Amino acid sequence: MKKIRIIVLSVLLLLCAAASVYFCNRQEYKMVERTFFFPEPVSKTLKTEYRLLPVQDTLEKNLELMVKEVFLGPSLLTLDRVFPDGTRLNHIFLRDGILYIDMNSRAAMSDSMFWLTFPESLDILEKTLRKNYNGIDRIVFTVNGSIPE
Repeated sequence: MKKIRIIVLSVLLLLCAAASVYFCNRQEYKMVERTFFFPEPVSKTLKTEYRLLPVQDTLEKNLELMVKEVFLGPSLLTLDRVFPDGTRLNHIFLRDGILYIDMNSRAAMSDSMFWLTFPESLDILEKTLRKNYNGIDRIVFTVNGSIPE
């Protein structure tokens, strides 16, 4: 009787261990370190920030998460945002090596609290994306569906 109890408990323990390994190795639990660039307000230079991001099931979703993280801004309080507060991603898709990113009009608005120009912000976003993903041939930025002037 005691031997049967030990065997049953051992089997249950092995099943629990196998389930833990399975769930920990599923796609949505994998994390990857990504490199972000944010401006330093005093020196006006770009500084590097590293973040762990969950791996998504498609490249397009990984890129979407990365763009949204850039819009959120830096985690370090000594760095500035790349885009004005309130910037949102409308759409993003990748076709034949061309990444299309459409954002709301807040992205292109000037703000007295925000010193980067819109083209500078786009350059930093592009630099961040290209540092992390090398399969992008070209990036097309639009604001509410229109190419900015």
